[in-house]
Amino acid sequence: MGKTKGYDDIYLSKWDGSNWTKPKNLGKSVNTRQPEFAPFLANYSLFFSRKDGDAAIINAVPLKERAGG
Repeated sequence: MGKTKGYDDIYLSKWDGSNWTKPKNLGKSVNTRQPEFAPFLANYSLFFSRKDGDAAIINAVPLKERAGG
């Protein structure tokens, strides 16, 4: 995909009822020059792993603010 931040970046695409939207790179808060992998969503947050040397580190990023707090 174009405009990659490194390799193994994570993109977001939404189902609009009949089609998937164009994938959007989630930017610098998620994608780095390290490989990001194993994404999943829970409680308005994206959780994913990032390879750092010989280790894999789990990260979490909020996707949007909750309504009313």
